[in-house]
Order: sequence, then structure tokens, then C-alpha cells
Amino acid sequence: MIRYLAVVSLMAVFPFGHANAATDSEAPSVSAAVSVTRLERTAIAEKVMADGVVRSDSISSRALHFGNDVVVGAVWVHEGETVTRGQKLFHVTPTRKTRQAYDNATAALHYARSEMARLKRLKKQGLAGNSQYEQARNALASARANQAALRDAGTPRTVQAPFAGVITNLSLTPGAVLAAGTAALKLASGDRVADIALLPEHAEQVKNGDAVSLQDVFNPEARCQGRVVTVGQDINSTTYTIPVTADIARDCPSLRIGGAVAATIYVSKEQALTVPRAAVLDDDQGHYIYLVIKGRASKRYVETGIKDGEAIAINGDVKAGQTVVVKGNYELSDGMAVRVAQ
Repeated sequence: MIRYLAVVSLMAVFPFGHANAATDSEAPSVSAAVSVTRLERTAIAEKVMADGVVRSDSISSRALHFGNDVVVGAVWVHEGETVTRGQKLFHVTPTRKTRQAYDNATAALHYARSEMARLKRLKKQGLAGNSQYEQARNALASARANQAALRDAGTPRTVQAPFAGVITNLSLTPGAVLAAGTAALKLASGDRVADIALLPEHAEQVKNGDAVSLQDVFNPEARCQGRVVTVGQDINSTTYTIPVTADIARDCPSLRIGGAVAATIYVSKEQALTVPRAAVLDDDQGHYIYLVIKGRASKRYVETGIKDGEAIAINGDVKAGQTVVVKGNYELSDGMAVRVAQ
């Protein structure tokens, strides 16, 4: 009986589970494989995307038209072409009606000259008064002006560019009659603007002076830089967009007038700590990231800022050079051991 109690006592001192407990304490802790990157302070810009169309700046354009009907002859330019000062644009000849008007004006000028000479002789002889002489002189001046106005329209002529610019609103068909007062074309000085259709939700972000990158929709190699010059206040009832106008750098000729462009508007820019968007998670308390410190995950709550593509600015208890988890972070908890995937 005593021997049995002794055995029981020994079992109480050295339980059967003692060896297994020692083995469990030596087992490795749970860890997760993650991908990481370094926190860096970089320049980041938030962007707004929109569509637009390039047009000439109407303030710096001039319409070419005639005071009388003309017949269009050869046309040597096309819509959107850049021309130099003095370059041939097109040729016109007068219509029969215009030619007759010019001939009548020329005849009226001859008559006014002869009448002026006659009254001058009569005045010297004392047979005409000053009022008659003044009337004849005014009639001669009017006849000269009328004939001069019809001189170009009444004779065939080649129209040349009065200044260097870009051809727009071309309304010339060889053989057709161009009615008096109708613009043959518009010559823009070369200044171009982009009319951009902005979604209403971005209206408060965009302001005058914001930098804009413009890219031809059909030719990605054609791109220019510009600045926002106007932001509309009303929504277009047809497109439900806000009209925005951006100027285009003069020294960038690659975008053609009338061409469709994709516009990238840089609405804000700053130097900030940035991380890939995948690094930022959310819970009931806000946004957070995981740093890797001494092989373990360290949860840090942060404030997020502007976004640029896949990058996002952050601010909080973090600093440049620290290692942040960008993949595998959904599996982590604060203090958990991590293995950096190679």
C-alpha cells in the first residue's frame, strides 16, 4: 500500500504530459509570407481625366471674305494646315454681276473726274460757285472709294495669307460662287485651345492655372502641355458635363485643330510619403498599414492624401525608409511574425 502511494506521488510530481509540454514551448510561432517596399518621400500629383477637342483660339483669328460675289478657282490649302505669311491660299474670279458692278464704278469715276475738271474751269471763270465745286469734289472722292472697293473683286486675284497661322472653317469649293460677306476661311494666328468636357463631380477640384497634359486619341505620340484658363459654372444640358478650356503651348505643333484629345488635369501636387494603394487597409478606426520591424508586423494608423495612379500619400507615425507590407497584409495581425517573400 505504501509502495502504491509512492508511485502515485511520483506521478503527481512528474506528470505524463511533461515531455510534450516542453516540446510545445519550443515550436515556432505562426508567421506569414509578405511582399514589401520602402516608404519614400516623393512628388505626387492628383489627376483628373477627361475628353476634349482642339480648336483655334477665336480671339486671335481673322475671317477672309469679299464685299461682292466671286467664283472660287483653285484652292491650295486644307483645313487645319499651317501656312506662312504670303503663302498662296486660293484663287477667285469675279462673277458677271460683280464685273458689271466694277465696270459701272469705273465709268462713274471717269464721269466724276471729268465733272470735277469742268467745274474747276467754270469756277476760274466765275461761272460756278463754291458749293457746286465742293459737291463735285465730294462726288469724285466717293467714286474713287467705290471703284477702289470693287477693284480686287472685279478682277481675278490670288489670295495670300496676311499672316502666319492655321487654316480653319474652310468653305471653298472650286467652281462654286462665294456670296458677298461669306467667309472663305478663317486664319488663326496659331494659338490653340482645348475644349474639355469635365464630369461634374470633379468641378470643385479643377481651377484656373492647373497643368494639363493633352494626348491625341488616335496618335498617342502626339501630345502637348497646357494650362486651364476657364472653368464653366453650368452643366451642359446635353452632355451633362462642365466646360473647361485649356490653352496649348505654342511650341508644340503636334495636336491638330479639330482633333480629339484625352486630357489629364493635374489638380494638386505635393511632396509626401507615398505607398502603393494595396498597402492601405481599413477597419472601424480608419486607414492603416503594416510596417515590418524586427521581423514582425507593426500596425500603424495613417491619414491618406492625394492619389496618383496606384500611389497614395500618407501621413502618421511613419517615416521615410521604413519597410511597409504591400502584399499579404490581409493575413496579418499586429505583432505577427512575417517572412519577406523573395
